[in-house]
Amino acid sequence: MILQGTNLSFSYGAMSVLAGVNIRIERGITAIIGPNAAGKSTLLKCLCGLLRPHGQVTLGGRDLRGLSRKDVARDVSYLPQNVSTQAVLTVFEALLLGRLPTLEWHVSDADIKAVEGVLHDVGLTDLAGRGINQLSGGQLQLVSIAQALAREPAVLLLDEPTSNLDLRHQFEICMLMTSLRAARDLSVAIAVHDLNAAARFADTVYVLHQGRIHGFGPPASVLTREMMAEVYGIDASVTHDASGRPMITPVGLKADS
Repeated sequence: MILQGTNLSFSYGAMSVLAGVNIRIERGITAIIGPNAAGKSTLLKCLCGLLRPHGQVTLGGRDLRGLSRKDVARDVSYLPQNVSTQAVLTVFEALLLGRLPTLEWHVSDADIKAVEGVLHDVGLTDLAGRGINQLSGGQLQLVSIAQALAREPAVLLLDEPTSNLDLRHQFEICMLMTSLRAARDLSVAIAVHDLNAAARFADTVYVLHQGRIHGFGPPASVLTREMMAEVYGIDASVTHDASGRPMITPVGLKADS
């Protein structure tokens, strides 16, 4: 399913955050990159219906403004930054709550089967009975992603899912997204700061700068030395691996002209 934003603009009071943004989230992994305060989190909130921008957001060709919150939540799962909870729940119970848009008064066999399937796909089956307050940061992040998947969405929006994780857990989550996009036929959009992760795992990269799309396309066409200088203000070495994926090494700050 395609989630598309057309000419999106959004302001918090007098402060403009997005201005004329066009973006298309298709099957596969789309990385949204850009400096701090570029508008990445705001864009994801607009795309899932939490914020109402000027412009149009469509889901499978349907305008989000004509859909109920339940309809949107059934097809689009959004995972914000810094998910935390004090609830005393097991991993299984937390995933079951992720099915709230489809959950009825009684838990059905379909609900149980869906949760068990997600636990298997994400590699959490062995932790199903453990309390989420007993998990490590990496495990809790996996549970959060699994909860977002529990309702079996067509589109998954993740805001900095690897933040505050060590290198192994960052890589694990990126590899998980790669396997899930095929297994579950997902359209995934990830706001991410790690440009090398975007280069390695994304099919399409959008560069957001000062509330506008600076460029988009395959990683090799977007993650260039020129873009690094213009958007991030740094000089960088950009090489390519055997598959043509770019690898970025910052070497210094861009000299003022």
